[in-house]
Amino acid sequence: MKELFNGGEFDNFAEVEPVGPVKGEFWWNPLWIPIATNGAGDDIISEMDYLKQALEAIK
Repeated sequence: MKELFNGGEFDNFAEVEPVGPVKGEFWWNPLWIPIATNGAGDDIISEMDYLKQALEAIK
């Protein structure tokens, strides 16, 4: 996925209205760590982007 992300594969996806605490600016984020999946694209992830922001805030 990271190679696809870095290659711009996700740049032209249509904007969607996020539901709940989902970030709307990403279709995929390299800072999402997958925990579980059902194989149909529904994943449970650990959101490391917030951790990165928190660590930067306390520097």
